[in-house]
Formats: sequence, C-alpha cells, structure tokens
Amino acid sequence: MKLFTKSVLFIATLLQGTKAFELPTCGTENCLTDNLFYGCKPKVLGCICKMDQGRVDEFVGNITPCLKSSDRKKKYCTDGALFQYISLLKDVCKDFGKNVDLEYESVVEGN
Repeated sequence: MKLFTKSVLFIATLLQGTKAFELPTCGTENCLTDNLFYGCKPKVLGCICKMDQGRVDEFVGNITPCLKSSDRKKKYCTDGALFQYISLLKDVCKDFGKNVDLEYESVVEGN
C-alpha cells in the first residue's frame, strides 16, 4: 500500500502544473479561514507538512470536523478519496519528520 501511495504522490507531483490530477481535499477547505491554513491550500501537503509539528497538529484539528461531517460524503468525496487524502497527508508529513494523528477508521466511523 505504501508503494501505491508513494506512486500516486509521485504522479501528482508530476502533474502539479496541470488540471489532470486534483488531490481530493474532501471539503477540508471549508474548515479553514479563507480556505487556507497559514497561506497553504489543504491540497498542497508539502506546504503544510514543512510547518512545525504544532502547526501540523493544529491543521489536523481544524480539518477533522469537515472530514467527519455527513456533508463530506454527500458533497465532497467518497470514502476512497478520503482514504487517499489521509494516507497522502500522513506519508508526506512523515517525509518531513512530522506525525499526523488521524486515522481513516476514526473519521468514517458513524458516517
């Protein structure tokens, strides 16, 4: 699974300048002031993950209510896209030496 996730991230990086691939953010921008987190869009994971651990934790705390929202599945993304977003967030932040305390199972529980 890690290889798949890294492959998706690599492809996303290659296509960053095009509209061919958009990382699903699952409505996370709705939980952020002006749809940004300290100037970072929620789909630009490297921007978020290069911040200090406290800011990464703050980001996760801010977006979790939107990920758990019943609107998320109805309007913004499927469970598969949610899994992809959380996995990529965790992997990218791990590459920056940061920990993301967010589990897919805890987010979809009850939805």
